[in-house]
Amino acid sequence: MKRPHLSALKSWSVGHLSLAILGGILSVWLMGAMAYSLVANLGLTPDSSARSVPTTSQSVGLVPERDEPSPSAPLAPSAPVQPAAAGPSFTVECAQPKAISPQAGDAFNCQVSSKDSFSQPVAISCANVPSGLNCEPEPSIVTPPANGTGKFKLALTNYDVAPGRYQFKVVGSVPGASGVFNFPFDTSTLAPVPTRSPAASGRVNIQCATGSTRLIPGQSITYKCSYSSEGFYGSVPTSCTGTIGITCDISPRSVTPRDGQPAEAILSLNVAPNLSSAGANQVIGVYGDPSGGTPRSIHKFTVDVPAPDYALNCADKTATAAPGETASLKCRVSSASGYVGPLHLKLLTIDANGPTAAVAPAAVQVGAGGSAEVTVSFEAEPSVSPGSYRYALGVHADETASFTAATGDAPHNVTLTVAVTSPEPSPTPSPTTSPET
Repeated sequence: MKRPHLSALKSWSVGHLSLAILGGILSVWLMGAMAYSLVANLGLTPDSSARSVPTTSQSVGLVPERDEPSPSAPLAPSAPVQPAAAGPSFTVECAQPKAISPQAGDAFNCQVSSKDSFSQPVAISCANVPSGLNCEPEPSIVTPPANGTGKFKLALTNYDVAPGRYQFKVVGSVPGASGVFNFPFDTSTLAPVPTRSPAASGRVNIQCATGSTRLIPGQSITYKCSYSSEGFYGSVPTSCTGTIGITCDISPRSVTPRDGQPAEAILSLNVAPNLSSAGANQVIGVYGDPSGGTPRSIHKFTVDVPAPDYALNCADKTATAAPGETASLKCRVSSASGYVGPLHLKLLTIDANGPTAAVAPAAVQVGAGGSAEVTVSFEAEPSVSPGSYRYALGVHADETASFTAATGDAPHNVTLTVAVTSPEPSPTPSPTTSPET
């Protein structure tokens, strides 16, 4: 038996080896194609948390300056929502952005597109927004019609984004699923915001809803304070200072006003309940503090805290009684300007020989803004002559204070009058006639 020639054997081995290598390559290619088809059919999307910054070969969406996207700037699709099982889904799409200069804003057309008859409300939000950029979807909930699109605007304001290339997320969410559009935001070609020293960093004006006010001990009151910006961009720490017996607080502790968009804070003032008198024209200060390089802004207003007081009032100051009768009047003692404590009542007879008078109770306790009723009674003895009789009723915080008609002036004193009428004559008996016989 002849042995094959060595050169022929070598030629046969090389040919079969080439075929084996080619077959392996085709097998790998077929397996990759099947895996790609499986991923596409399952609707698997890339990890939405991955952050991709556009390179020079990727479009950052700079288009001519116009409010609406042009045909050359079509809506860019997001990764579609697709549950593990096939079913309705949606995508979020936005027009490619154009550059936004510092301290400027623009709005971009966006839409939620329904797939396979999807028609649920989709909550729109922004995520991973770079510092200094404000992102507001308008509206924030979009419901696309089945197999149609729901429109919304994305309002972007570049307050102080540092130059660079960024990418944030426009997220559409429904329970259990979400769609993400990666929105490129490029400020690399824009001139940076000039660094400002505190002396040239704009201005913040503060105005509270009062120029002066009158407070009483024990009172608490709140005011709105507005922080408005004139060319200043950033946060402003807030603070306030009180005065004798008045404490203040302000919330929040930091506000961020924008040009044309003032920020509000609530100022609270509390007056000590035992404050006897703080006097007039005291100053309350509201500040934008200079900490962190913010401009110092001051708003001051005055407060007047009067001394606690009380008052005496009688709805009716005249009583009428006949000899041998008793009459009464009702009066009320009231706290004024936050007075808290006991009050003592004294009754002085001005005209002698009148009815006997008394006040009860002779002492009352009132709280801030409270009052108490007292009764003044007059007993006209049968011997009292008809006429008009005057009495002085006074109220005092000091039980030992002297009280005379000369010193008891309103609002701590009131003059009461009792009119004693003449007794009615006894009826004259009619004459009797003798009975007929």
